[in-house]
Amino acid sequence: MVREELQSIGITALSEMQETACHEIGQGKSVVLLSPTGTGKTLAYLCPMLDRLSTDVTHLQAVVILPSRELALQTFDFFFKLKSGLRATTLCGGHSATEEQRKLKDFSPQVIFATPGRFLDHLQRGNIETANVGLLVIDEYDKCLELGFKDDLQSISQSLQSVEQYVFTSATSTNIPNTFFPHQPQPLVTLDFTATKKTSKTVNVVYTTEYDRLNTLALLLSELQDSKTIVFVSQREDADRVGRNLKSKHFFAETYHGGMEQRDRERALYKFRSNCSNILVSTDLAARGMDIPDVTAVIHFQLPHDEKAFVHRNGRTERWTSTGKAFAIITPEETIPAYISNTETYNLHTDSILVYPPEFAALYIGRGKKDKLGKGDIVGFLCQAGNLSKDDIGEIEVGTNHIYVAINKQKTDNLLKSIAGQKIKGKKTLIELMRK
Repeated sequence: MVREELQSIGITALSEMQETACHEIGQGKSVVLLSPTGTGKTLAYLCPMLDRLSTDVTHLQAVVILPSRELALQTFDFFFKLKSGLRATTLCGGHSATEEQRKLKDFSPQVIFATPGRFLDHLQRGNIETANVGLLVIDEYDKCLELGFKDDLQSISQSLQSVEQYVFTSATSTNIPNTFFPHQPQPLVTLDFTATKKTSKTVNVVYTTEYDRLNTLALLLSELQDSKTIVFVSQREDADRVGRNLKSKHFFAETYHGGMEQRDRERALYKFRSNCSNILVSTDLAARGMDIPDVTAVIHFQLPHDEKAFVHRNGRTERWTSTGKAFAIITPEETIPAYISNTETYNLHTDSILVYPPEFAALYIGRGKKDKLGKGDIVGFLCQAGNLSKDDIGEIEVGTNHIYVAINKQKTDNLLKSIAGQKIKGKKTLIELMRK
């Protein structure tokens, strides 16, 4: 069943890691899956999980804990595409806990995707019936620990007394303490694929001075043209500073870091993922976990603090079978760390800043799932009322109270004029270009 569903979304084969994980998890074994960033660990546990769950059991059967709201929503969306027939929901913030509580009561999910803090909060409030939970997945376990969720994970596990199978995924070697489990589970099977994907990517080093670092970045982005590029910096303040500088030079750049409002982070990520922007300036928050397709270049504007972060950053260009280029902007005062062993000097070939616009612009629609709107409604509306063709419409993201749509950038002005004052399914709706 799952294999056919995968083919329907364009996945025709699984990797060795995914096949092995599917077999072991499908046998009911508790597994620690170690595999580098970008190798498809999510699919490796979702496939066997869906095979083991039953649509006939109406209660909650499985819980998937993830380190960030973005990753929880992304994994839920992927799960939804598989069309398993299982009811699922997310508990990860972005709206009130009261709204989530109402959803838990009325919807009675069979699978929950959640961040640690929000799931524990609902547990402690008595909002979740856990008697039938047989499977607990901790995705990106090492990242959860890094973000300080160790105590939350311990509390969650101790509260889920009926769990018989555990799955932990991690990009790095990790230790699961025996105290994690409420009772002694079956032995953990470790599947270690960390050595199957060596980090020998050539890093193209661009030398500059500290004074010229920002201008060097702009020239490098000009040479990369419309390549989908992530610019990594060390601190939130640096992300804001670099983002502002690029925008002042008219680049289509988004900023992304943990200090931003949730809505602004979501919009930045959507615009980059949907090709409404071709540059994302980010801290290491975007280095792992989230599936951002077709990233063709990574620029280390500032080098990370350790090798692990460096590997995760470069992994952004290595999702599944994709490959891309890595660059590092270095000053004479900086020393290239020993873990960056494969380098080549890259000489810039231009002294002019050139900006390449993205293919799409992002449209905001002020209604969503609450108003019973789906992707088909939006496509129909934009084609009929806005005179667009289906080829003019890119990625559509439907939220509870909003919808984001990528539309052909050259047709935005005529579109907005055509749909001004128009109603969607009989309701007046705010429709505008996404502001941020």
